Amino acid sequence: MPEETKNSIVSDVGQDNTALLHQAIRKGDYIKIKELLQERKIDIDAEDAFGMRPLYKAVLKNYVNIAKILLEQGADPNATSDGSVALEMAARQGNMEMLMLLLDGGATVNTKNCLLLHAAAGSIKDQELEAKKNDGWKVMRYLIQNYPLNPYEKDDRGLTPQDILGEIDWSFEDYYSELVNEWRAVKETSLLGES
Repeated sequence: MPEETKNSIVSDVGQDNTALLHQAIRKGDYIKIKELLQERKIDIDAEDAFGMRPLYKAVLKNYVNIAKILLEQGADPNATSDGSVALEMAARQGNMEMLMLLLDGGATVNTKNCLLLHAAAGSIKDQELEAKKNDGWKVMRYLIQNYPLNPYEKDDRGLTPQDILGEIDWSFEDYYSELVNEWRAVKETSLLGES
């Protein structure tokens, strides 16, 4: 038996399946995760010692394939981890693929007190691609076009998404104005539909 496998087996002794699941997600060990989930003796939404749930951890690590299997096995896409939800983390990372996976998997967009636009605006800080092409902008555009999120909503620091973008580079203001105009058009269209 290879030494690596032997060490893995030894480290598994005495740990419950939930701890093993969290460990496998942290390592990105898709095969181990599948094995653990097949045993069906596991709380797929159990928090670890840091208050993080398996799905949130998979989103945090950008493990789309792991997030997908967790959702398929019944993970709650709306469960909070340390006060946040997986959808917010996907937006914060500007991860459009993960955002769509979570929405398709049942994640709900809370349109009151929703900071998804703030999270997406924050993701732009960390991305090096041209502003109009990076995923943070794609996430913001998708959210504005498909959900009645208020781009003027303030976070707990009193900042709007535009303020967050201004912290990065005020040259983003024109592009953000385009997004706000799209939001207004969507809002007007939905109001006309209600008449």
